[in-house]
Amino acid sequence: MSVVTGTPAVVSVSISSSLNSFRALKRYARGLTLAEFKCKLELVVGSPASCMDLELYTPDDKFVMKLDSDEALLGSYPIDDGCRIHVIDRSGATIGEYENVSKVEKFEITDAEYDKRTDTARSFMKTSKLGQYNAEEMMKREAEREQKLLEEKALAEAISVGSRCEVRAAGQPNKRGTVMYVGEYLGACPYVLPCRRESLCKDWIWGGHLKYGAETSVRSSLKSYLVLLYNPGEEFCNAFGTTGEMS
Repeated sequence: MSVVTGTPAVVSVSISSSLNSFRALKRYARGLTLAEFKCKLELVVGSPASCMDLELYTPDDKFVMKLDSDEALLGSYPIDDGCRIHVIDRSGATIGEYENVSKVEKFEITDAEYDKRTDTARSFMKTSKLGQYNAEEMMKREAEREQKLLEEKALAEAISVGSRCEVRAAGQPNKRGTVMYVGEYLGACPYVLPCRRESLCKDWIWGGHLKYGAETSVRSSLKSYLVLLYNPGEEFCNAFGTTGEMS
């Protein structure tokens, strides 16, 4: 059998299996024989090629026909983009057998045994004094973190509740609002600036978090996490009493 003329050389289909719950989107050449096609499906569904029965379904999952001639070309069947080819396994494997890894034998070792070995990443890091195994470096990082928190706290305290503010983030429109709270926020820390958009009946409208590193005009102390409720139509003054953006 030959490939149907006037059709693309490659067809995009979804592959399903009686052994798995997932589907895979794949592209195959129409010039493959069904035997060659089954060999490629082994890597997708896990079934041996010799134990496969294939069924063809339309894009809306209506059964079309069985693909039962190993010598026939894939393109000789009425397979179009979006069709589904279902693999029925005859090897005797059970449903989900290739998805459940709990039965797969694994190499396991206790933490104490692993710690004694000299050919591991942990051993190398200890010998080279890298990461958490470098006490001096860890103390330095902790000191820098504490210093940063102190600096952020001092800068955050300079912004008072009721002040107008503007926050800028790359790829987003500028957001303006009124500062409603400045302080620690559990789960987001170190400091948060929630604002209220007055134009929406005093409702609290959460504008999202701007994480550390975002470009913002509310000083670096508030770059870590900002929760903004904004009113884009109002003029504003910054926390230090001047009109315009905060530097």
